[in-house]
Amino acid sequence: MSINARPESEWRALRHCLIASAIVTAIILIWSFWFKPVTYDEYYTWFEVKPGPSFSDALTQHWLRDSHPPLYYGLIYLLRQLSGQFFVLRALNAVGVLLALWAMAAIAGEHATIRLPTGLFLMAVPANPNLFASLVMLRSYALQCMVDCVILTGLCAYLIDGVLSRRSRIVLSTALILGLNLHLENSMGLAGLLGTVTIIAIRRRDRDVAQWLMAVSIASAAILITTSVFQLADWQYDATGIAGRLADRNASSIAKVLVFTAAAVLLTAPVQIVLAARGVVQMWAGRRWDSWSAAAAVLLGVGVALLGLYTAIQPVMLEPYYTILNQLLLLYAACLPAALVLQATSPKRAAVLLWAMVLTSGICQLYNLRSATAPLATEWPGLQWLSDEIAACPDTAVHVVRLDPGLYDPNAGPDAPDMLPEYLRFTARLEGIRIEPERSRRISAKCPTLFWIDDWMQPGLPVKRKEAAILGTLRKQGFAVARIELITPRQERIAIAR
Repeated sequence: MSINARPESEWRALRHCLIASAIVTAIILIWSFWFKPVTYDEYYTWFEVKPGPSFSDALTQHWLRDSHPPLYYGLIYLLRQLSGQFFVLRALNAVGVLLALWAMAAIAGEHATIRLPTGLFLMAVPANPNLFASLVMLRSYALQCMVDCVILTGLCAYLIDGVLSRRSRIVLSTALILGLNLHLENSMGLAGLLGTVTIIAIRRRDRDVAQWLMAVSIASAAILITTSVFQLADWQYDATGIAGRLADRNASSIAKVLVFTAAAVLLTAPVQIVLAARGVVQMWAGRRWDSWSAAAAVLLGVGVALLGLYTAIQPVMLEPYYTILNQLLLLYAACLPAALVLQATSPKRAAVLLWAMVLTSGICQLYNLRSATAPLATEWPGLQWLSDEIAACPDTAVHVVRLDPGLYDPNAGPDAPDMLPEYLRFTARLEGIRIEPERSRRISAKCPTLFWIDDWMQPGLPVKRKEAAILGTLRKQGFAVARIELITPRQERIAIAR
């Protein structure tokens, strides 16, 4: 059955549901932008685009020394000129969401066949906990999620309709160039998807689309290769270092990633999944849908293949880096047969199912909001330990320590000696923890004196050697301390010396 078999007027329920879902999503996202605690990764982005260095200096001295493509840092650097407030800059993600919605609407406006599956997809994405968390971060994950949604919409339009309008190609070209230069794992995934669709275009003898896809691929690859030349050494070192730190995760990585991805999709799009299963059963019973089933098979096949590839080279890659694209692929693959089942259902029953999706999506988003805005101390118990120590003895002195550069794990990045102390002070200010001024050398007479150190010291260094190195640093900085004791209260990334 064709998705356009019914008059457009009978799908008012979809528009109403999308509007209701969009309002709920907008409120929850905006709340999260302002009240979500600042993570270490987010502050890393904030630090890398700090005012002072020119664009060219920041590019050569900071971004090209990072293992990620510099495109995202460049965009955030330009946006930071508009505001020097962290939470304002994070809230600008909302602009990105609006632009992504506009781009998807522009494609769907030219290709009516994908309006319904895209509408279902838009309700499922913010309900997913991993995708929601990426959208509210000041990190490349946010833009990656938005751009990938646009790319999937455009490529599915071609897989189903067999054509792409000029307007859709312009939108999709922009999205592809961005998506292929945001994150290496995302680039690998999109390259696989793009290559698959290009092969399909060649088999269809659609020379125009095939040449266009190859031209976009070459342009994107040229940008990525140019920047990658300067980052190869960092990639090799980071891969070796991360593999060493995470080697114990390798044994269970495949099962963990598969279970995590499947559970996130099943729990956040239950109505779509049920309808999709029904649609697949009908297809196997002999109701062939050709381009629709082919599009779903491409998304599902690429998603599963990428999971196999990613997990095969674990633990060099971390789950959040690549599960974004995989979950988007699986969600859209489920929304295609779900849309066809809805199309074959009576208008009243379809409206009930659509409103059930809105309700489910809203409940999931409220759960995601609760997780996103939970106090940082719930994920970083050392903060709560600090607060408890100060509450137990109000005269406790807490100093943030800047270690000598040679003591840091190189995996922390070349800017770690300057950035980590800033992050600790920034976090303490947001969490209401009283920190001594940077020039203070006060030693409390009545209570403990605590020296707060983010534990990014060289791996494998014995505790006694760490203590000796920290004590030497403190004395060199003018602290009158005779001995220290290094402890890590309930969290490996925070070390307290007293």
